Amino acid sequence: MTVRNDLLLEVGSEEIPARFLPQAIEQLKDKASKLFGDLRLDLAELRAYATPRRLVLYVRDLAERQSELNAEVRGPAKKITFDAQGHPTKAGEGFARGQGVPVAGLLTREVDGVEYVFAKKHEDGRSVMEVLPQALSDLILSLEFPKTMRWGEGVWKFARPVHWIVCLFGSEVVPVRLFDLAAGRVSRGHRTLAKGPVEIARPQEYFLKMENDGFVMVDQEHRQSAVVEQLKKLESQLGAVVPVDPDLLEEVTFILEYPTAFFGSFEEQYLKVPQEVLITSMREHQRYFPVEDVSGKLRNHFIAVRNGTADGIDVIRQGNEKVLRARLADAKFFYEEDQKRHLSDRVEALSGVVFLEKLGTMRQKVERIQELVEFLISELGVEGQEVSDARRAALLCKSDLVTAMVREFTELQGVMGREYGRLSGETPGTAQAIFEHYLPRFAGDNYPSTIPGALVALADKIDTIAGCFAIGLIPTGSQDPYALRRGAQGITGLLASGVLPPERPLSIGRLTGKALSIYAAAGLTGASGEAAAKVRAQIQEFFGARIKNLLGDRGYRYDLVDAVIEAGADQAGDAARRAEALDRLIRGGDLEPVLAAFKRVNNLAQKAEPGPFDPSQLREPAEVELYKAYITVNGPARSAAAAGNYDDYFAAISGLRPPVDQFLDKVLVMAPEEGLRRARLGLLRELASLFRLAADLTKLVGP
Repeated sequence: MTVRNDLLLEVGSEEIPARFLPQAIEQLKDKASKLFGDLRLDLAELRAYATPRRLVLYVRDLAERQSELNAEVRGPAKKITFDAQGHPTKAGEGFARGQGVPVAGLLTREVDGVEYVFAKKHEDGRSVMEVLPQALSDLILSLEFPKTMRWGEGVWKFARPVHWIVCLFGSEVVPVRLFDLAAGRVSRGHRTLAKGPVEIARPQEYFLKMENDGFVMVDQEHRQSAVVEQLKKLESQLGAVVPVDPDLLEEVTFILEYPTAFFGSFEEQYLKVPQEVLITSMREHQRYFPVEDVSGKLRNHFIAVRNGTADGIDVIRQGNEKVLRARLADAKFFYEEDQKRHLSDRVEALSGVVFLEKLGTMRQKVERIQELVEFLISELGVEGQEVSDARRAALLCKSDLVTAMVREFTELQGVMGREYGRLSGETPGTAQAIFEHYLPRFAGDNYPSTIPGALVALADKIDTIAGCFAIGLIPTGSQDPYALRRGAQGITGLLASGVLPPERPLSIGRLTGKALSIYAAAGLTGASGEAAAKVRAQIQEFFGARIKNLLGDRGYRYDLVDAVIEAGADQAGDAARRAEALDRLIRGGDLEPVLAAFKRVNNLAQKAEPGPFDPSQLREPAEVELYKAYITVNGPARSAAAAGNYDDYFAAISGLRPPVDQFLDKVLVMAPEEGLRRARLGLLRELASLFRLAADLTKLVGP
């Protein structure tokens, strides 16, 4: 009978930044799962946990010994392993040595008519005490963090210096040695609340003992649930609503080990400051949860979570109120001072703000945005008040960067531009576009909802992307310091969001070309001539990957995405509409007639020569009927596709299946007469072209 026990591994350190921990948990769990599989150690469950001062791996019902290994490994072909005289070659000796078996022990077996050699391997299972010490040490060292620290004269490297290690299998200490520390059974609790070291006799008592004796809730889900429960209790006590921001909740969960929530207050006079400013002060700078009334209006309360018990909570509350009061007083002062100047009076001050080295100042960027907005107005046929609002927003979109409020609270760029625009008498459309041109700011954020906002957003983002690519600042791997991927995703998502008119789909290639031409006119090296052509191709490829991601994120199957992309991805909005229509066709079970007709047509259409064909050569009733059907469908189908009405397009071409089947069943396409053959193939070529307008149907693996 296999002996089993729980395994506990705790690596204790100085405080690890909260943003490191979610990824560290996933890494630890994934790598540990692979490790135990590779070690042939059976287990019931594996979980990973983290607090600011510890990473924890807990394995339930781990087998005490590895399972035996009995395997056959295929090596090279026999003729490569042995020479004509039957002596082992270097390849044969190397294979045998690598598998840990003698050459004489290699087996020979035929596979698909070829003789191969096989190494038969057997390994007895070893105990966890033999295999785990080094394996767990390697596991911890393999973890990656956004930033690491070195200590011990630079020898050791981890997220933060490690001070203790606990590793138990059942009641036994696993002799892991890491960072010049020997694993034991003694952990450390909360820095100030724990009475002393916490000794763990067995893994099963770890979580309860850490919470009761060490004042540490090790399980992050337990900590988060405790925070949410306490927030709800205070919400009821205050008779208010506490909107729980998921990112803030996660951060709070990972900056403490023993949560206790409490509420505080601030003077009502600060409610005259825009709500976004107050929320930013609380949420971003103090990690407080704002409090609202039932109508969504901010109240002069906040909820904070301390890392400790409720002892002395009144003193803690007063301290937090004092800190917040100082920040709100600064915000109120900045807000009042900023209003003394019109937003438009700040445009010239942007000449003193550098955008990027080699790409000029923010004032120059505004000028480029203005020119790009004019290009977009023309391309998209925008008219009326939206034109005026877009032009004005293009001029003012960066002006709030030189306000005192945004210099202090950089997260409020755009938000304060909208607020100060309203206070300066700008139209609602202009003020909203100033805010919207930054959208989306992060994953899951909204896209611009107005055409002026969309135009300025497109101009701002493509200017940054084109300029960075022109000077060689191209994202590589995980490195993207200028958030170009986010900018490109913002453009593709915006074009696919439906805010812009579908009848005038925007070409990303043309927009990129315009942005590069503006840089070229300003004398930027890399934005003109052959260099510009190369940069434009790089940007097109960059956007192609973003569009593919966009469609994939919408849940479309991979072959549908490939089919749509192959038919053209320069117009992201159009590609999204094509994908949506094709997906509806597939889900509705209506793809089969389209796909069947296309496949039959496409196979023969490949043999057609380029150039026009003479329809007067067609004489058989079936081919005349097909030509008439093509003429009838061609115009409406192409018009529907051009207007972005792909449901109508697919409905039109699906009606071609009966005449296509009749033609191919009754007519010899490869007729001996050259003129007749050219006409028949030419007709099929035109039909194939019509079928490819929305998607390359050859990429579909089935209906």
